[in-house]
Amino acid sequence: MDTATIQRIKDFVKQRRQRSLTYDEKLDILMLQATLRRRYCFIAGILEDGSAVSHLLGLDIFVGGKKNGKTVKDYHGMFNHKYFTTWFEKLMDEVEELGWSSAVFVMDNAKYHKGKAPSTPKGTWKKAEIYEACVRFNLLDVPPTAMKKTMWARLKKYVDEHIPPVVVEMARSRGHHVVYTPPGFSELQPIELVWANVKGTVGRAYTSNTTFDEVHDRLAHAFWMLDTGTICDTIANSTTKLIELDRALRNAEGAPSLSDDESDVSSSSDSGNSTQDDSDGTSDL
Repeated sequence: MDTATIQRIKDFVKQRRQRSLTYDEKLDILMLQATLRRRYCFIAGILEDGSAVSHLLGLDIFVGGKKNGKTVKDYHGMFNHKYFTTWFEKLMDEVEELGWSSAVFVMDNAKYHKGKAPSTPKGTWKKAEIYEACVRFNLLDVPPTAMKKTMWARLKKYVDEHIPPVVVEMARSRGHHVVYTPPGFSELQPIELVWANVKGTVGRAYTSNTTFDEVHDRLAHAFWMLDTGTICDTIANSTTKLIELDRALRNAEGAPSLSDDESDVSSSSDSGNSTQDDSDGTSDL
């Protein structure tokens, strides 16, 4: 048993040391180590099209818990850029099948949301390769005699400002747009409230006799039973917070603030994250 598992068991017991453990709680302790190794991860988007109908799109539920033979403690480790771009392509297919040719996809800043093309220059490249990239991007203020660290600092600035993430290019090529919420503002991600709703439904049904397969069935059912009103309300809640934040920032700057109508977009799909904290369209149980 690894150190992290032992500590989690100790914490579990410590929280309940003021009273005797029930039979079910004792079983929970015994089962804790096993459940740490497997989990269900899911990813999806929510679409609000301005009508009374909202949609859950792109749902994918799969077993996670290990990567390259090692236990993954954070569910974000189960996702990578290749997986996400493949999923995102399918998500755009679903959006377009619903008749939307120009959607706005709102994501958080999870690493796999912002991955760039494999050919994008990296700091691990050799000095000669970094210089060649500087020449290719017409960065004439970088001399060949400069130190590698100096070259990369200039090149990285260019890459950050001019080379967009792959998903941004994917969306643009099909007439859509991708925007990212500012770091630390998970309340602007309505999908977070949807995840809380789904996980709460599944969690409340859990008992010490619940099997791993039953968790999957309950998770799938919770998504199936997710009503459009819940999705619509969570988006409205985040939109209200966005308008309030915009108003506060503009008042501080002395600029006119957005109206409710100006804040609307014709279509938005939140897939968003996680990041992190859990501010993205992925989670685990």
